[in-house]
Amino acid sequence: EDAGGQIWAGLRPGNSGGLLRLFADPTAENSIVERHFTTDDGLPASWITDLFESGDGDFWIATTSGLCLWQEENSDSVCRTFKENNGVCDT
Repeated sequence: EDAGGQIWAGLRPGNSGGLLRLFADPTAENSIVERHFTTDDGLPASWITDLFESGDGDFWIATTSGLCLWQEENSDSVCRTFKENNGVCDT
C-alpha cells in the first residue's frame, strides 16, 4: 500500500504479468483489480520483482529488464526506465 492508500501487486510472466492497482474496498459489482499495467503501458518487463515508495513519494518498480520510476498514467509511458546505460546494475 502506498502513502496515498493505493494497493499494488507485482506479477510475474505467465497468464499476464505486469503490475496491478487494486481497489482498497472492492464491491460485489466490481473486480478487485482497478487497473492492470503491462509493457504496452511502458513497463520495461512483465516480471515485477519489487515495489518501493521512497520517503519523498517516488514510486519505484523493479523489473527483470530495468528499474522503473513511476510517471503519470496519462503520459506516453508509465515508467521512466533506468538500465545499465544509466548506471543501474543489471545482475
